[in-house]
Amino acid sequence: MADYEIPLRRLGHPDIILKPKQIEVLDEIVKGTLETLAILPTGYGKSLLYQLAPLILDGTVIVFSPLSVIQEEQVKELKASALKSCILNTRGRLLTAGNEEDIKDLKCDIDTSDISNCNLIFAHPEAFFCTSEGNDLLDSSSFTSSVKAIVIDECHKVADWGKSFRKAFHHLKELPGFFPGVPRLGLSATVTKQEEKTVTTSIGMKNPKVIRESPDRENIYLDIRLKEASLDIYEVYENIYKPICDNLLQNGENFPVTLLFMPLQYIGNAAAYCKHIFKKPTLESCVYGILCSGQDESVKNYVIKELSCENPRIKLVFCTSVVGMGFNSPSVTRVIHARPPRSLSDYVQEIGRAGRSGIAAKAVLYYSNRDIAANVVDIKPDIIGFCREKGCIREYLLQQYGFEKSAVKGHICCYNCKRLCSCIECEMLRIEL
Repeated sequence: MADYEIPLRRLGHPDIILKPKQIEVLDEIVKGTLETLAILPTGYGKSLLYQLAPLILDGTVIVFSPLSVIQEEQVKELKASALKSCILNTRGRLLTAGNEEDIKDLKCDIDTSDISNCNLIFAHPEAFFCTSEGNDLLDSSSFTSSVKAIVIDECHKVADWGKSFRKAFHHLKELPGFFPGVPRLGLSATVTKQEEKTVTTSIGMKNPKVIRESPDRENIYLDIRLKEASLDIYEVYENIYKPICDNLLQNGENFPVTLLFMPLQYIGNAAAYCKHIFKKPTLESCVYGILCSGQDESVKNYVIKELSCENPRIKLVFCTSVVGMGFNSPSVTRVIHARPPRSLSDYVQEIGRAGRSGIAAKAVLYYSNRDIAANVVDIKPDIIGFCREKGCIREYLLQQYGFEKSAVKGHICCYNCKRLCSCIECEMLRIEL
């Protein structure tokens, strides 16, 4: 096992003690293992792996990630470290952090020809495969020879997104042709046993070293609820978000910081209801927000920055699946889904936003039989089974990843276990009811 104390110190984290699976992944990189798939839970420290890699390998590392907000936050974080990081954006422009910390101050201040001087390059697949500048870099032997490792973050998204949504993801499997003999690392928080083969194939891996850690977040209580029936689909969602918004108005500071995942077409209605009951608040006084793709970047960054505070003013965020990746707020203690995601992997990824500081958190999933019908586009059997599970839903979830349930049980485990819990606290509660 290599000694990673010096790279940690150079990175500005001398007090961090690496977890066993982090060490195992880094050891594979040091050995030059060409294909490694690391499936580590949210909050485990996956980003630390590719931050350390350039310092360990003494060269350039490319990180392909699906969201600009992840890339920008990483560049901001690394500005004061020994690493020189940059972003190759989808227009072939090179971005680095400016003199200010605000992400809006990212500016084009490096010539693309100097990209080899960067230790860590963040990029979308489109940056390399869909721009002339990216194509030139792939054809440059001086550049390709400087790259010592390639990381594909959130690699579980590649197969789905590469089909039609963002076809450049499909080209990631071609990377070995441009970077022969360069180790590649796939990172994800959520790849089930059934999905493993699909994920590795989508990123061009044939026989990777697979390193797994249990996705169980013992501090998150799991709750599943059947939606109230209605012929009006808008009313179905109103029955979910209106009580939550009313509770926010009533409890204010005592309201738990909550992410409410909803289909985009209903988020506008929910925000309009909040605007009505809170009497048209300003951006600076608002206690609710929205995070979704396509929204104004300044507003999105404002909400994210606010949620990064230990006690944010914004307590409720209506969001889409975009928030499930790379978003980090230590203050979030509740995640609510107004509709099941299409797969258990997406669900695990999204509830992983809660309880990242280790405090008790709650994940609530609302579903109807229509939501989990077999003819729903792209829905996976694992999320259908999760919603219909009559036993311990935590145990069901972990079985899909090849792990067993830990010691957590009773009313702190999940809704089904809580119904059967025979502890004194639960028995007294039943008597009172």
